[in-house]
Amino acid sequence: MSSIFAVSTGIETWNQDLLGIGPMYPFPGYEWLLVVIGLVTWIGWHVWQAMNESSELKDEQERAKRGEHS
Repeated sequence: MSSIFAVSTGIETWNQDLLGIGPMYPFPGYEWLLVVIGLVTWIGWHVWQAMNESSELKDEQERAKRGEHS
């Protein structure tokens, strides 16, 4: 015979003061830090991508000047 376990948050109604329940997601209060990390990562990726594409374009232009085909 198997047992059935139900996972429950202990909340029976959402019609209450949610501040009294506690945090609804991990790391509350650190949203600003996550936004900063996201923006720095996003901008850094764009800078890296632009540099990488410029390098590849320069290499292809050099090969074209020498008459090499890829």
